[in-house]
Amino acid sequence: MIVGATVSVAALAVALPLMLIDGDTATNADRQTNPLHDARLYVDPESDAAQQAEQWQATRQADATAMRALAEQPMAIWLTSEGSLDDKLMAALRKSNEAGTVPVLVAYDIQDRDCGLYSAGGAKNVTEYRRFIDKMADMIGDDRVVVILEPDAVANLVARKSGECLDADGRQDQYRSLSYASQRLGGLKHADVYIDAGHSGWVKDKPALAEALERAGIGQTSGFSLNVSNFRPTDETVEYGRELSRLADDSHFVIDTSRNGNGVYVNRKFPDHGWCNPPGRALGHYPTTKTGEPSVDAYLYIKTPGESDGQDPDKRKCFDGPKAGQWWPEYALGLVQRWPQRLQPAEPEL
Repeated sequence: MIVGATVSVAALAVALPLMLIDGDTATNADRQTNPLHDARLYVDPESDAAQQAEQWQATRQADATAMRALAEQPMAIWLTSEGSLDDKLMAALRKSNEAGTVPVLVAYDIQDRDCGLYSAGGAKNVTEYRRFIDKMADMIGDDRVVVILEPDAVANLVARKSGECLDADGRQDQYRSLSYASQRLGGLKHADVYIDAGHSGWVKDKPALAEALERAGIGQTSGFSLNVSNFRPTDETVEYGRELSRLADDSHFVIDTSRNGNGVYVNRKFPDHGWCNPPGRALGHYPTTKTGEPSVDAYLYIKTPGESDGQDPDKRKCFDGPKAGQWWPEYALGLVQRWPQRLQPAEPEL
């Protein structure tokens, strides 16, 4: 196993075969209320981490071993345009079906995405976004999938006043898009959809957030997601999620634990950029649908560990990282090397 903050090559060699084994046991409550309790999550054999491990094998064997530990974890597949559906979604559905596993998908193409910041883009308008969702739904069909719906969108609508990012019409259009996606994807036979609700350090007005989730169509879905692409500790996020759940008709939720193993980074020079490629972070709790928390359906690696959060003209703000979504192997390596042992998969009983 990876011990403390140092990666032991010999230990990792023992750990690697265990990465796909979930040592936790489902409780009766899990089986009754968690729609994901029996899901085996899809691992992409051609992920950036897997390719990086292969590339390093000849010259950086210890780093390659560490990177393999990341490559063995189920990670979400981000769908950011109609083109990505033909490229990424088709391949993921085919390979997950062959493996008998369930892919985690992220729908991230809403118009005026990210308020024009580092991850700006998305569909041009409501009509184009609906076309994206319709095509995604048609491709999924009766396949079993988990969908994380539009990270940051609902939280932005609550946290930003009209005019700060979108005018009244733009805000209404985003709610229309979210509601349509919730109904269309949530209506699929074997799709569990979770509308993103930001993170515990962002929206403090939980009643307003619950109301926004209702407007976005949470009643048509399996619940909401928290901490996507962020670093809030799991225990803090669970408590925040419980409180939000009580306000949102006892909805269940999933948590992104991909990079929260060392918690939040405090950026003293740029307090508003503590989320952008912070140094010293670590992988968090390994992906599992056996959380031991009645309202938490899964801990997932939704943000791809090792993909940049963004790039700023002032390189100090995002620690000289590449553009948002671009693979950054050295950052990924650091996340694995600092992965707390208690958050790694346990060895199975012999």
